[in-house]
Amino acid sequence: MDEDEFKATYLSLNSRACPFEKVILSRQCDCSRAARIFIAERQAVGCDADAPQQQCLALLQLLRSNASFALKITSATNRLPHTKEMKLQAGGLLGLQRALQPEYATSAQIDDIHGLINLAKTTYGELADLPYSEIVQAIAAYQGRRSGGRRGE
Repeated sequence: MDEDEFKATYLSLNSRACPFEKVILSRQCDCSRAARIFIAERQAVGCDADAPQQQCLALLQLLRSNASFALKITSATNRLPHTKEMKLQAGGLLGLQRALQPEYATSAQIDDIHGLINLAKTTYGELADLPYSEIVQAIAAYQGRRSGGRRGE
């Protein structure tokens, strides 16, 4: 399957794409609302309902706009390179978890993105009221997984 065919199939099978698909596929996070879709030899992640997807989109946009300086980006709407997107998603969710559940401060795993966002809304009322200064620190400090060895050996 060539890339154009994959993209067309992806859009037809995954009409409600998960905003946190990258961190779910990397197995750093999971979500109770995630629907895994297999296309040829690849995976995609969708959301099982519109409301949770919109909630995640809103959080991701707020993370992006609050962390633009830390990520050295000029626009919160541009598509980010993979490394910066992973830093934003994983670092943002881990920072949110640390702010809400200090007992998980050393955890590098999020078990349920949807549950975490619901806890955030219960605790802070609105996603706009989250402690973004604390969350952005986690985004800035986040380091992705290192490769296992040297290439070419």
